[in-house]
Amino acid sequence: MTSARYSRLLGGTRYLLATLAVGLMASSASASVSLTLNDGASTVGLTSGTQATGTNNGINYKVTATAADATAGSSLQTINFDINNTSSVNPKTLTLTISGSGFDFAGTAFNGETISANYSVSGTGGSPYTPGSDTTTVSSSVAGTNLGSGTNTGTLSGTPGTQVFSTEAYTFTTPSSTPQNIILSGTSFSMTQKLVITLAAGDTAQFTITTSASPVQAVPEPSTMAIAGLGALGLIAYGRRRIAKGA
Repeated sequence: MTSARYSRLLGGTRYLLATLAVGLMASSASASVSLTLNDGASTVGLTSGTQATGTNNGINYKVTATAADATAGSSLQTINFDINNTSSVNPKTLTLTISGSGFDFAGTAFNGETISANYSVSGTGGSPYTPGSDTTTVSSSVAGTNLGSGTNTGTLSGTPGTQVFSTEAYTFTTPSSTPQNIILSGTSFSMTQKLVITLAAGDTAQFTITTSASPVQAVPEPSTMAIAGLGALGLIAYGRRRIAKGA
């Protein structure tokens, strides 16, 4: 191989590596995650980190929902606070559903990829609260492409403690769900949280629910880059051997 041909080969290899690098940079763009809140009567869109307030079935609520999307993992966190049964009817039940869509590990998710998802919950009742009357059930699901279906990551139920304090932590069957492996049916996924709470008249409660998902399989782009790099090194070594033989 002549020196000119080797130079052209080396230049082509460098162009290939540069093209792959640009492709990797383009695929790392963060997803545009959208959030919605449904109180059983209406659905509203949320900007990550903003609050939504309303009244349903005689219970006032205020909710803040945030979302994060990164290559190492994505999360949906909902903070429910100032949930208050303002009616004189005892008890009342409120259902809140919070959904986030467009998660894709910052552009690196792919169809058929296996992800691990789970969630945790914590909460307090009061002041005041009524032991035996105030209860809650929390569930979470992850869907491959549709908000209306998915893999349920578990259901947790809890009640406030029995000690007479002004504020009492809810005791849940377990504080977090068992991680579930889910195979994506698309290149993005959604996470949905559901809170069903029953409060006696005048009682209040606060909750934090966090759903998280992370890739189980390695994202293919780095391995593709490594293979391309090894191939390029092989071509360069081959070209040098040809030059050495022709000298």
